[in-house]
Amino acid sequence: MSSAPSSAPAGKKHRPCPALQATISAANCGSQRGSRLNCPADCPFFPFGTAAYDLWLKVDAGWLKKALDHVLTVRGRPAFEAAVKAHQVPLADRNFELESAVSRGLHHLLFREPGPDGRTVAEAWEAAGWAGLNNDERVMMRYRRTAQPTVVEVTRVLDDQALPCVDLLAPDRPAFPVFDRAAATQTVRFSRLLTWLTDYPNFARLGLPAIQIPPHLWPAWQECFQRELAETTAAKPDTNAKSFLAAHWKRFTELVGELATQHRERMVENLDLNQCLASYRLTAPVTEVEAAIRAKPDFRDGEAREEGNFAKPLAFFDWLRLGESAALEKELGGSVHLDASVDGVGTVGSLRLYPEHLVVETFSKRKHAFARRMLEQYFGTLAKFEEESVLDLAQVVEQRSRQTQLVAAARSAVFDGTVPPSDSLAPAPEPAESLGDAQRVHEQHYQRFLDAALSELDGKTPRAAATDPALRPRLTGLLKTHVHNLELHNRREGTALSLDSVLDELGFPELK
Repeated sequence: MSSAPSSAPAGKKHRPCPALQATISAANCGSQRGSRLNCPADCPFFPFGTAAYDLWLKVDAGWLKKALDHVLTVRGRPAFEAAVKAHQVPLADRNFELESAVSRGLHHLLFREPGPDGRTVAEAWEAAGWAGLNNDERVMMRYRRTAQPTVVEVTRVLDDQALPCVDLLAPDRPAFPVFDRAAATQTVRFSRLLTWLTDYPNFARLGLPAIQIPPHLWPAWQECFQRELAETTAAKPDTNAKSFLAAHWKRFTELVGELATQHRERMVENLDLNQCLASYRLTAPVTEVEAAIRAKPDFRDGEAREEGNFAKPLAFFDWLRLGESAALEKELGGSVHLDASVDGVGTVGSLRLYPEHLVVETFSKRKHAFARRMLEQYFGTLAKFEEESVLDLAQVVEQRSRQTQLVAAARSAVFDGTVPPSDSLAPAPEPAESLGDAQRVHEQHYQRFLDAALSELDGKTPRAAATDPALRPRLTGLLKTHVHNLELHNRREGTALSLDSVLDELGFPELK
């Protein structure tokens, strides 16, 4: 039989064939495309092109059923179930966890694990002429067997199915399109996905699972992966990143969950939610104390909140990370955790000045200890410490939550469910800020961001880091995280906030 492609009609249905520059029967097209015919990407009848993705999905579904049936026939159900169990990793969605385990178990038995005769199921099947598979499914098999694990970074979401990506384990590879409708609706720019990647002639496809590695976990995951890869490469020089990841797939998929758990635990440990008050008795005239406060750049006139616990002060000051406060915090390695909340400057707390007393308020024990130390340094001869109080706000919230639950349970018991649940009796929420307000707050925040000294950039501002060859790669990663989080916010809130003006100002058009 000739291997030359044929355009001879077979039946009544004919279609134009750009590969042959002639017409071809539907039967000849289906039996030759992608194998004997070099089909162009834009052919609407080529499942592995860019114009017939729905047809690809249909071929994939047929291939999957036949491949699964064949593996069960050749290797048996117990071997398949063992492979699925071996490749199962904990995921948030139980159904997705099982679907992913089936996909990985099937791939392992089909392409990777030799049977009793030393051949994989696919090798033996190929030797038998791929019995039972049609042309499209045989072409599918050719590409499926080349799938490799990697981490891809989404650089853009073009439409409801196309995602230009880069392969983070193959940095020299140019960007390439991924076709995946589920990913297109669930990911945003600069998402990093741990997955199995299959390259088809005109697009790539993500395999299951595609596990997102959040930006705050990526550095730790990457560091662990590179360290263990280097250790293995030292002993086996022919090891590459993808073969190593394939051999330790379960280890590095589970690592994402382990890092997330560790991150949550650290957050809980560092969650220092306490209202701390310290009262000082003035030992000098109040005017002298006020003048001393105003002489320090750390303190800025603020607006006292209306609170029943405090009388109206003579003066109220925000205590900022400036002057000596900034110097000491830097000396302590940033362990005080001063949050940026006043014009982009980290805050320690607030000061209330009364005729005979000075009251300092902070919202963590770390800040409280820091403030006590600084006040002794600043006003040791002007005010004398008298007393302090610490209120655990997290405990208060928990107690109130329990009380609310008890009240709701009691109401339900007394009224036998005839009274609406407690959440329906809660006051109506405040109206959300307008889109114009959100845009204004966004722009103000990022104008401050441009000139803020950031610990991620060794205390340099983004403007300075953009012109520093040593810091620019770090700034690139930071900006990617900001774009990623902003687009997640846009998707969740229905906003259309953009970082393009910041990227233009800093000279990062490639991130737009």
